Amino acid sequence: MGENECARVAVVDDDPDMAQLLMRILREAGYGVEAYANAASARRGVLEAPPDCVLIDIILPDGDGLVLLRELKADARLAFVPMLIVTIREEIESRVLGLDAGADDYLVKPIHEVVLLSRIRSLLRMKRQHDELVAERNRLRAAHAELREANRFRDEAVQALFHDVRSPLVNFEAWCETLAERPALPAEIRSDLRDQLLAMVRVRAMADELMELALAEAGQMTLRRETVHLGALLRDAVGAHAELARSRDIGVSVDVAATPRPQVCDENKIYRAVANLVSNAIKHHVPPGRPQARNIWLCARERAVGVQTQVEIEVRDDGPGIPQEELPFVFERFRRGVHRSAGQVGSVGLGLSLVRQIAELHGGGVRVKSRVGEGSTFVLWFPSDGGAMAAAGGATA
Repeated sequence: MGENECARVAVVDDDPDMAQLLMRILREAGYGVEAYANAASARRGVLEAPPDCVLIDIILPDGDGLVLLRELKADARLAFVPMLIVTIREEIESRVLGLDAGADDYLVKPIHEVVLLSRIRSLLRMKRQHDELVAERNRLRAAHAELREANRFRDEAVQALFHDVRSPLVNFEAWCETLAERPALPAEIRSDLRDQLLAMVRVRAMADELMELALAEAGQMTLRRETVHLGALLRDAVGAHAELARSRDIGVSVDVAATPRPQVCDENKIYRAVANLVSNAIKHHVPPGRPQARNIWLCARERAVGVQTQVEIEVRDDGPGIPQEELPFVFERFRRGVHRSAGQVGSVGLGLSLVRQIAELHGGGVRVKSRVGEGSTFVLWFPSDGGAMAAAGGATA
């Protein structure tokens, strides 16, 4: 009786004896009951205080029970309230008309008490499940709205912070660069200034990466589609890191033999992704002074995958490799591998996450294969000629 105590059932029947019988059965089963002898009073009462279940007779003194049923079901508050037709009409046509009008069940008088209560319990269970789903949906919608607002606030805060941090960094870089070139300053001071300049460049690069990640996650990163010669792009990315590679005694080479035809992509973003992969390979390579070869190889190629042709840009090294347990996490933000050799250059773990964002914005992805002691291979890929750039959801400029 416990689960029925809060459930209310409306009985719409003009036969006093039948109404009394239904009311007795329902009340003994623990339901609250409201009885209506005609369509007008039922319409008014049910709409004013929607019950949990409605029993309706087809034959009413002031109208058709099917018309009342349709009117009640048309109200959004009653659309999922179970309604049973209870009538003397037992022909198939009447059953079909009742169910088509929106009835959830159809019972023929005389009523069997056990059957009636069983049908009501079953329908109320389904209604409770529906109500719980609606409540959960509303809860999720509210949580989603809160999350969107929090993300909006975060994005605005990141952009404001980016502007406030980047502007003085740029000015400080220019100041250090100017002072470092003054011959009147002692060589030791000029050397310290150059070190500070390199540090500022690294900090500004991290700020740029953080801003780009925030834009990508907010769906605000745009793509500028243009025809790109990937061979030249790879050479530029290597050239930008040539001094760092030489300082660590690492050879970096580009295989242009397999370079594919010009591709449609965002040149600046693909360059940034490749540069991050090259920088990552240099930073985490075996430190100089050890009896081991130090090399990084780059190549670009086209490869058929099913019905699609993909462009693959590969950055391979013979460095220390990545432990298998770390591989699933290398593209996460702020993830820095615990498998580090002494002397490796530190980072905050944004570069590879940005590589993944750029690849996915182009409709592609990035993967890694590595073995400890044998090196790592990163492959950035996207559909040839940018065929999926728009479909991937990235805005284009």
